[in-house]
Amino acid sequence: EWTAPKNLNKDYSVDHTIKFGCPYRSMELSGQLSRKGPMIAGEHEFKYDAERNPEKKVSTTWSVTLIPNSPKIMAKAAWFPNKFVQIEADTKFETEGWYRTTNDLEGNVKITSSFPYLENINANLKHDYSHDKIDTTGAVSWGPGQKIDMGLKFNKNTWMEHGHTLTVNTPFPGYRSMKISHDFKLQNGRLNSMVSGECDRRTVKLEVDGSANLRRHMVQGTVAFTSPFPYLQAITLSGKHEDN
Repeated sequence: EWTAPKNLNKDYSVDHTIKFGCPYRSMELSGQLSRKGPMIAGEHEFKYDAERNPEKKVSTTWSVTLIPNSPKIMAKAAWFPNKFVQIEADTKFETEGWYRTTNDLEGNVKITSSFPYLENINANLKHDYSHDKIDTTGAVSWGPGQKIDMGLKFNKNTWMEHGHTLTVNTPFPGYRSMKISHDFKLQNGRLNSMVSGECDRRTVKLEVDGSANLRRHMVQGTVAFTSPFPYLQAITLSGKHEDN
């Protein structure tokens, strides 16, 4: 049995049912495909023991909302006995569309299921970009107290002076708080670059500082390394070259 729409450019609904059998059981496949405004949706159901136990089935449901600046998607699969997985996702873009914008991008994903430890998973991402900075944050959670979040920041005065920082927080002992940062500056013949990493109050730093004077044929610099490790707590290298 099949019903088809007359015009696919307008709202429509398509239904179908297929029944077939074998000596020991009958099966049935049914479904619907529809469109209402910007949303296209579908439902399908397969009963693989239709007469003796109609509960023995696999069903799928999905929908896509085609709004240019905020599309959404939902999909769900369920099967006997009482098993399911569902995914929902939505996004927000700037007015030009995600592939052209230089500003906001946001997204959220939610997964629910019947499986242990995967009953409720949430993820989100937010990204903001402009000519002199990048700010990105994201998080994933899967239960009470079970969350990983991150943040990335990039600031640029010029390409000769910029810095960025990455932070990550987790629920895992020994790695609850982590941070990596880098600052760079090159100006008027002087260079300063610092890289640092932190993990639960343990800090490692590497700093390079130097300068050059071409008229005097002089170059000098210092490299300093600090860490919490024995025998590597503080190391400094310095040098100077002058050619007259």
